[in-house]
Amino acid sequence: MLHVTLRLLFLLLADLALNQGLNTYTSNDTYWRSTDIFIPQPNSIFGSIVLHRALKMEFDFIYYGKTSDDAFENVLRVGYDGVYTCKGAGLRYPAMFMESGDLMTLRVSNGGTKCWNSDAIQIYITKHRPYHVTVEFNRTWQYITLTERDSRQLIVVADKEISPAIDEHLFDTPMSVWFAESIPNVLTHAPNMTLSNITIVTWNPITPEPTPQPSTSPTPSPTLMPTTSTVSPTAAPTGTPTNDPTPSPTYSPTFAPTEAPTTLSPTR
Repeated sequence: MLHVTLRLLFLLLADLALNQGLNTYTSNDTYWRSTDIFIPQPNSIFGSIVLHRALKMEFDFIYYGKTSDDAFENVLRVGYDGVYTCKGAGLRYPAMFMESGDLMTLRVSNGGTKCWNSDAIQIYITKHRPYHVTVEFNRTWQYITLTERDSRQLIVVADKEISPAIDEHLFDTPMSVWFAESIPNVLTHAPNMTLSNITIVTWNPITPEPTPQPSTSPTPSPTLMPTTSTVSPTAAPTGTPTNDPTPSPTYSPTFAPTEAPTTLSPTR
């Protein structure tokens, strides 16, 4: 009975989103931002963003439960349209799913031939509590955190390498922003939850240019011989000194030592 009630509540909220202007957003090639509450609706695309070599996504959410017996229910996904391959719906940059038992799963596709089978970042959450998610990644690394708003407890869910690295040819291409994506026989329902304050920013990091190579080969051998001395010594030594040394002292001291000085008796 509770499951039916939650399903009806979700349908009412989805109808509200369609008719009351919810699920609105603004975007350009490198920035996507929700401007109101988002309620996932089955197989919906809300614009696109060009994937660059670094991306950061943040959002708040409250989870109320699954709406089906499916193994997974997709919350959101950034990636190509099309069939379930690494050239289509298999790409996840990133993607979030809800599984049975209130298990949240986040994935960032790697560069392998089964990109959708990248490491699953999983954590159990509690219904009806507000959470904040941050997903950051570049070609080779991912960093994902989950914060419970009430307790302000931050959990680092992933801080690890993406292996193999994301294929270079995927960058600088537009990718759709999906909510509650449907894949026949795999994903068919949207989870019962609300999202808000969703932002996606992507950019190409600026790296310093490598130092150029030396412009020429090493300088060739010196073109001039070392400078020669311009003047030879002027002459041979001039000879023996012209005068003999001064003879020994010629006189004895002229005077005897000065007599002791005459002094006066102290004045009375």
